[in-house]
Amino acid sequence: MAAKLRDFLCALDALTERAPLDELLRWQRDLEVGFEELADWIRFSPTGYQRNLVREGPLYRMLVLCWATGQFSPIHDHAGSTCAVRVIRGTATETVYQQAENEVLQHTSHWIAGDVFGGSDGDIHAVGNFATDDTPLVTLHVYSPSLTRMSLYSLVDGQLVTQPTAIAATTATQVVTPTTSVARRHSVVATV
Repeated sequence: MAAKLRDFLCALDALTERAPLDELLRWQRDLEVGFEELADWIRFSPTGYQRNLVREGPLYRMLVLCWATGQFSPIHDHAGSTCAVRVIRGTATETVYQQAENEVLQHTSHWIAGDVFGGSDGDIHAVGNFATDDTPLVTLHVYSPSLTRMSLYSLVDGQLVTQPTAIAATTATQVVTPTTSVARRHSVVATV
């Protein structure tokens, strides 16, 4: 059964514990939402991908991420959080990294509008917009609980190396206060 954005937000508001990955993925797959419904939260930045807050509750955070061509996330994990992503427009390129004995295994997937993917906790990946035709990428992310910190990684001599400082995931979030009644009112946390 397809769900509207408002129904999805009500389900997230009703969470009493961290949502399991399979449940978040199912909710994202069942969601009927497009570019038009999310237009109030679609904001791009020329300096990097833009994280725009739709709504958050005690056990979740929903963001619209906007990626111009050539913008990508660092290699990171979702420490303590589950994340389900729905591609709204464009093609998301995701590379998943796994440390093997003497090498880092990499698997790259290309997700198109309507596709849903996700991960949790120690899953390590990077996401970006590598379109060759300047098509912007818009993705809808739901984290449960809210992603407040994540570790960043580099590839060094065939090894995944944790960067010395984890970053607060909220420091790169632009809080958008749309005119629609779906969102709660927020103040600006920070911009990219």
